[in-house]
Amino acid sequence: MIAGRSASQRFFGGVGLYAAIAAYVVFALFPIYWTLKISVTPERLLYSEGITFWPSHMTLQNFITVL
Repeated sequence: MIAGRSASQRFFGGVGLYAAIAAYVVFALFPIYWTLKISVTPERLLYSEGITFWPSHMTLQNFITVL
């Protein structure tokens, strides 16, 4: 008898590996996304809009202020 993993074990092991890699990539890139999101959000919407995927109005005024 040959000792080894069945096809379903290999499949779920592979899916688990890719799921772990995807979770790590999301975790690693989230601060970059959040920084970009906050940088284009107008100051008046920072606290009033709540947590959203992307601001309802965008502005580049924050970049002009810094420069």
